[in-house]
Amino acid sequence: TNGSNKRTGTYVTQSPDVTVLSPQATLLVSNTETWNNNNDIILKTSGGSGTGAVSYTVTGQYCSIKNTNVLDVSVVEFSTNIAMRCVVTAKKAADGDYLEATSPKKTFEAM
Repeated sequence: TNGSNKRTGTYVTQSPDVTVLSPQATLLVSNTETWNNNNDIILKTSGGSGTGAVSYTVTGQYCSIKNTNVLDVSVVEFSTNIAMRCVVTAKKAADGDYLEATSPKKTFEAM
């Protein structure tokens, strides 16, 4: 040695594995089928991709989301019999392949 601390050899650096998630197909709130002969509306979605769970949010003065525990059906519940509008948005969770997706707003009207 000549007093140098210089190391020689081949160095290999590794990059971490990166999973790139794809956007989902367009997610839409669909269906206007009623539930239990009320003004309540059964919610369904179309589109989206992957296995992520679907959840709903609703805005409107007398509107709420009710889970029926029957075939995993979610329902927009109109809590009075007066004319009103409920605006629903669906969200499908991300999974190992796809990003989270949010639907455009869908308006339902009860009279």
